[in-house]
Amino acid sequence: LSHKANIHKFRYQRMIRCAHCQLSLIAERQKGHVYYRCHTKTCPPTALREDAIDGALRNNLRPFELTDEEWKLVREDIEVVLAYRKADLANELRAISLQVAAVDDRLGRLTDAFVDRMIERDIYLNRKEKLLRERSMLTSRLAVLETGGDDVRQRAYKILELAKALGF
Repeated sequence: LSHKANIHKFRYQRMIRCAHCQLSLIAERQKGHVYYRCHTKTCPPTALREDAIDGALRNNLRPFELTDEEWKLVREDIEVVLAYRKADLANELRAISLQVAAVDDRLGRLTDAFVDRMIERDIYLNRKEKLLRERSMLTSRLAVLETGGDDVRQRAYKILELAKALGF
């Protein structure tokens, strides 16, 4: 016996539970409407229409609705947070650049010590490998920080727009 795969995507799929058995209500399309029903035999037959659920959610979310002025303040707050983040990012970039320069300096001194025969070849190669690994980690972190520019701002505004579209 094979089961038919669920090819439909419903808005509240697996989000709404039966008040009696706590199992997820099953969504089904009937006569142009989407209904959510419990299919447990011991539960009383109930059906919730998707548009009724939408209306109930809108009514319950109304106290959280923001005015245009409040949306403007939220945007300003985001800009303030992003400005602080930009300053922190610049400080972190400077710190990592200094760390890379310090590793380069240590590599140079290590090479000089090896050339001057102050350390043995095995010690030199071991220490050089550790320093190169450290430098590689620092430069990859630097690259990540340098390319992670404006995507946070775009994500924040996208979330704001989605919230606004929901009617908050």
